[in-house]
Amino acid sequence: MNRESPTMVCLPMVSSRPMRRYALGSLVLIAYVLLVGCATSRPERLSDVAQEELDLKVEAAVSQGDCTGLRHWLQLGGSPQPKNAKHPPLVRAAAAKRLTCVLALLDAGADPDAAMSDGTTALQLVARHADRDIVNLLVARGADVSRANLAGVAPLAAAAGSGDESIVEILLQHGAPVDAASTRGWSALHHAIARDRPVIAGRLLDWGANPDGQDVLGTTPVLLAAAACEQCVAMLLDRGADINRQNHQGMTPLMVAAQNGRQSTIELLLQRGADPGLRDESGRTYREWGKEGCRSHEPPCAGG
Repeated sequence: MNRESPTMVCLPMVSSRPMRRYALGSLVLIAYVLLVGCATSRPERLSDVAQEELDLKVEAAVSQGDCTGLRHWLQLGGSPQPKNAKHPPLVRAAAAKRLTCVLALLDAGADPDAAMSDGTTALQLVARHADRDIVNLLVARGADVSRANLAGVAPLAAAAGSGDESIVEILLQHGAPVDAASTRGWSALHHAIARDRPVIAGRLLDWGANPDGQDVLGTTPVLLAAAACEQCVAMLLDRGADINRQNHQGMTPLMVAAQNGRQSTIELLLQRGADPGLRDESGRTYREWGKEGCRSHEPPCAGG
């Protein structure tokens, strides 16, 4: 007598009544997903209630840093980009520097350029927080290295300010525009100099950054350097920066150095050809700015 091969019998779903919103426990939810997959050769769309429940599990796993649980809920059908989430899970995982969670979300189809309401992406955050492993992962998965937030701050500017030279190099190697400016007009070079990052400033200049780029107030990199990065002053002048360029208030690098009591920077600027006779919009020269600066700086002070 021929025996038939044993077959798997899938139980039919016995109830079509809507489930209450939060009544599903983890085991019931898993059973529901398995039954749906068993009832047909192709996965069916989950009910709205079941989908919402899974999406809540995804968000909770990201919040708790439970990357194993996150991958589990994603495999059961949870969305890597829940439509009702206040912030994309990918951005939250990146902000918390949870590489494994970021990988799980990307493997499940998360958009590498998913952004918060202010336009901040995961790549911008990890560039600012100096997490090169997640930067490498996001770039490898196609994240846009030039995408800026609503304030116009791009990943390169964020990395330049944070001081991580390797991340700056990664972004430049992958095509980040070196002179991209924010809404206030600051480029990555402005950020590097304002934070006294001469090595990063040098790399940006090597990649063609404009040494005379002005922000909305007319501030140039060398004007910032006169107050914040003495080593950057000579570097910028060597690359052709205009030593006497004034901002919209008529301030020159020499005046800024005097205002901040930077005696060695004053001497350098004068040696390199700074004009001591220039005046700002109120008629003051660098010597008068030096006298004002002396009131708030320890001697020796550039009084002129």
